[in-house]
Amino acid sequence: MSPREPSEQDLSSPTPGPREIEAAETAARLAELLATLHFKETNEMREFRSPLVEAMAALNHTAIKELLSQYQTLGKAEVNQLQGEDFARGKIGLIIATALLWREAGQANSYANELYNARLYVANMHFDNVADVLRVAWEEVRGIFKESEESTYKGPPTEEIIAGCKKELPPELHEELDSLYALPPDEVLEEVAALMEGYEMEETPPDFFSRMGWTEN
Repeated sequence: MSPREPSEQDLSSPTPGPREIEAAETAARLAELLATLHFKETNEMREFRSPLVEAMAALNHTAIKELLSQYQTLGKAEVNQLQGEDFARGKIGLIIATALLWREAGQANSYANELYNARLYVANMHFDNVADVLRVAWEEVRGIFKESEESTYKGPPTEEIIAGCKKELPPELHEELDSLYALPPDEVLEEVAALMEGYEMEETPPDFFSRMGWTEN
């Protein structure tokens, strides 16, 4: 899956327009939340930041897997020193820190995915200030996707696709379907097709989409 990279939608554009400036301000608020969440990037973690962001920007998946694993292992070690509610806050902080790395690399899809993960974690907690900032950041990045979708995509929205898939596809695929909420619908259809092919279902993805009344373009 390739992330969207048109210049007006690149969250790290050197000459941002009004929407990008607004998103940058929200990213700054996310960064400020890390202290509130008792999460602090250590010096060891910072050593991985530059090569990790570079790998993310280049979509070097081998390097991303290795470097992100080391970055998060160090982060989890810090979080594991916390107790009670601070431990829960620290876990959210690590997710947000990871989201900000993807944002710095200009990868809006992965940034949105991490924001979605953080929102899921916060959903059942009473961290209202955190939830509010995450909601604003999520709406901004989804708004960027929405603007490009409206001119080219004529199918159902992401939520409708995932709901339909959960009714029709095996339960074994539901966890992976849940990870797709952050994606625009055309990419959700691509991911669903890949899941179906990997599961070796008798019905082909085009036949399934046709039966559901969906379209890929």
